[in-house]
Amino acid sequence: MKRKIGLTLLAMIVLSMVAYQIPQPSNDRDWTEDQVLIPKVTFEGDTVIIENVRDFHYRSTEDYDRKFITRSFQMSKVQTVDFILSQFAEWRGMAHAFLTFGYETDTGMEYLAISVEIRKEKGESYSPFWGMLKQYELAYVLATETDVIKLRTHYRQEPLYLYPIQVEAKYAQQLLKSMLEQTHRMETEPEFYNTVSNSCMSNVAKHVNAVKPGLVPFGWGSIFPGFADDVALELNLLDTDVDDIESVRQNYLINDKATALPVDANFSTGIRRK
Repeated sequence: MKRKIGLTLLAMIVLSMVAYQIPQPSNDRDWTEDQVLIPKVTFEGDTVIIENVRDFHYRSTEDYDRKFITRSFQMSKVQTVDFILSQFAEWRGMAHAFLTFGYETDTGMEYLAISVEIRKEKGESYSPFWGMLKQYELAYVLATETDVIKLRTHYRQEPLYLYPIQVEAKYAQQLLKSMLEQTHRMETEPEFYNTVSNSCMSNVAKHVNAVKPGLVPFGWGSIFPGFADDVALELNLLDTDVDDIESVRQNYLINDKATALPVDANFSTGIRRK
């Protein structure tokens, strides 16, 4: 009897493993309106051209003007990278992490945000559990800050922290190039999202480690992004002399600054004002 039970359990495990391998990621599904288009990246020497940069104007989380734009700039003009944490649940560990890169233009600094998310089909919502079972494709969302940051500060009303990273410009450029190369690959090679191994923070860590091998260790900060700023502070990556994470968080919480800005103000400049 025990042998039959053991064989049955083994058969169930094998069948589960086989079933897990069957789904294949695809770029051809019934996507939500905000994720119908994926970014298209072209490199021409030092210049990068990015189509389908998301630049939505929101009136609420469900009501918005849908707009995609093209950005073109020289990689050698990239000067800064900021680390963003947006906490979407009461428990601190549940947060979304993404990066935004600043590059020089003739009229001043402009910013490009890269947010690694699930690519939602119509009717889907995010679940950390289903995120481990090949239920979502991975998306690299390239967007303006007035889209991805304002959506969270103004309409989702999530506490959002903007951390300037202490890094030489050449490393910011290498980091951005790594992320753009991945975005380009995903035009033809889609991937599944995974809550633990292929999520927002694990992808940020992967690209950082591609530039500086071994810098970001795998741990709680990778699995639960809300603790990633603790890791960044320990590694002296944050542009601050304060060593207490709660004080650092208060210094870089930007919700009040963001929501107080006039409509016609330069949003990216305003949220960085001391």
